[in-house]
This record gives sequence, structure tokens and C-alpha cells, in this order.
Amino acid sequence: MCGIIGAELVSPTVEQLSLISNIFTNLQVRGQHAAGYSFAYGEAIQTVSKSCSVENLLNEYPITKSCVSGDKLAFIGHARYSTSTLDFNQPIESDAIAIAHNGVISQADSSTWGETFGVDVINPNDSSLILSALLANREPLYKYPDASMAVVELRAEGRIRAYRNNQRPLWWAEFENGVIYASTFDSFHRAGIRHAQNCYPYHIYEIDQNGAIIHDVPRTENDKVDINSVIRQDIQPKPFFMRKFK
Repeated sequence: MCGIIGAELVSPTVEQLSLISNIFTNLQVRGQHAAGYSFAYGEAIQTVSKSCSVENLLNEYPITKSCVSGDKLAFIGHARYSTSTLDFNQPIESDAIAIAHNGVISQADSSTWGETFGVDVINPNDSSLILSALLANREPLYKYPDASMAVVELRAEGRIRAYRNNQRPLWWAEFENGVIYASTFDSFHRAGIRHAQNCYPYHIYEIDQNGAIIHDVPRTENDKVDINSVIRQDIQPKPFFMRKFK
């Protein structure tokens, strides 16, 4: 029941940085055992995390213009509810990718993951299996069809991808200069945002090179899943659409 947040904004205002902090703080009801965030800066990923609430983390490491690289903010955050140790908190990162995940990939012993899933095991936090799949150029939604997940991905070059299956929530709100994702509508609502929308399950959301917010069901050759079965599980319509901000 962890909370996740992501934001990709061009020339974010001080008010928008405060809004992100507000939404993130509202997500701490989903987990106060640990909190962390990552942002892209100069084609590298910077991360801070502590075993504390989001509020305490942001008091020590506030989200400011120092998190903006050039004119762009690319940011993900995680509020952790832990059922085990407080080691290996999120976001989980490599040099090129960081992820924040809400859900469960595997409850099996981590020593079996390499053989079971055919990926490199990064650490004993099962959320790291998402990063393992991405580093192997596999889509996590396909690689782990029996898992529960809502994910925000951060790329070092400053791009965000967001997706979920039908077992975990994820919402998004569009702005003239980008998009913010968060685990719950309530976190947006409490921050004064009323236009948040539910992310369609099994759709990947991102901003393309032309500045358009797009989402669609991905199809890959390596990770097959019965898409028709997936779509039937959710009663929402699945239109593909494109919006563009200035």
C-alpha cells in the first residue's frame, strides 16, 4: 500500500514545486516507514531517501529549483509501508533508470529470483525486479503478469514513464507544461487539483519528443500476455489519445 508520485514539467513554477511537495506529503498516509525521491540532473540521477515520513524527508531535503535540470523537472518519489526491514528503500536506481513501485512482484525467497525470472537480482527488495527487467529491455507489465504494480520510471535523460495493472491505483493530472502522477485521487484533491484522471490499466503513459502526452497498450515479442484477457478484466474504455502542451 505504498504511495508513489512522478512529475515531468517544463519550466516548473515555484507554485508547482510546492504542489508536488503537497501531493507527495498527502501520500504519506500510504506509508510512513520510509520516504525517498529521485530527480534527473545533468543526465544523471540524484536520489535521497531516509527511514522517515515524507514530511520529515521534505523538511530536510525540500523540492526546490535545485531539482530542475536546465528548464525541466523529471521527478519520482516513494512513501513506503514496510512489512519487513527498512533496508533497500525506494526509489531503486541504476545509472540510467530509477523506479518507484507500489505493489508486490514476488514473495518468494530472493535467492530464487534469478532462476525463476531469468534476471539479475539487484537487491532483496522485490521492487528491484522491475528495474532488473528494464535493464534487460523487458516491459515489467509483461515480464511479471502475476504481480501487482503501479510504477513511475525516471530516465537519466529526464523522461518519465508511468503504468499500472488493475491491482494497484495510479492517477494523472495534466498541466500546460507537463504532467504529474500520483497513487490516489485524494492526494490530488487535498492539494486542490480536481482534474486528475485514472490511468488505464496496462497502458504506458509518457511524453513524446514533440511534447505530447500519449498512452497505449504496449506489445512486445519477448514478453507476451493475452491482451484481450487483460482488457476484459477492466470495464473502462481504452481509447488512445494525444494531448499537447505548450
